[in-house]
Amino acid sequence: MKRVLVVAAVGFGVLFAGGSEALEKSRKIALVWRADTASADSGAAVMKGGNVKLSVGVIKDGRTDPERIGENRENTNFIRTVVTSDDVAAFCKTHLSDVLRSTGVIVADAGDVVLVGEVLEFFVSEESMYEGKVRLKLTLLDLQGKALWEAVVSGRGKRFGRSFKTENYQEAVSEALLMAGVNLVKDASFQQALADVSRQSSPASQ
Repeated sequence: MKRVLVVAAVGFGVLFAGGSEALEKSRKIALVWRADTASADSGAAVMKGGNVKLSVGVIKDGRTDPERIGENRENTNFIRTVVTSDDVAAFCKTHLSDVLRSTGVIVADAGDVVLVGEVLEFFVSEESMYEGKVRLKLTLLDLQGKALWEAVVSGRGKRFGRSFKTENYQEAVSEALLMAGVNLVKDASFQQALADVSRQSSPASQ
């Protein structure tokens, strides 16, 4: 059900619920992490990576419009956009690293393998609720630059909230990135790639 903006006449003017926010066509927001990384349901108990150290390398932004991160479509005749001047790729790198670390993956500056990637989607759509979606194309490389694994991982974050609320956009996209990291850790082929590196580096395989 659509949320309704209440209009009330006061004196000679008209006040819209939410003040001047109700008239905004576009809003610029900061990227703020608003997800509980420590609560990630990781599947770490079945990780097969052994003691492999993973470093998170270059994450680039492959989106065509790097500033645009959200949209309010409650009124299709007055679509409102959300933009940021912050570095989306750097935000993804920092918090993907944190999510991986929280799930039991050994994340180090100098790893045995390097995870690099590209941001394909980083967006929140708002209609009756906020729906965030993050898609990352990720590649696991050995130290010689050989690709050991590659896939597109995604995550979603959904929540209710007040109309056109900055914090709700931050929450939805943070939760989507959190779930992308969780889904990466749970990916059987990613786990197997780490297991293969662990096996090859073990003394028994020398």
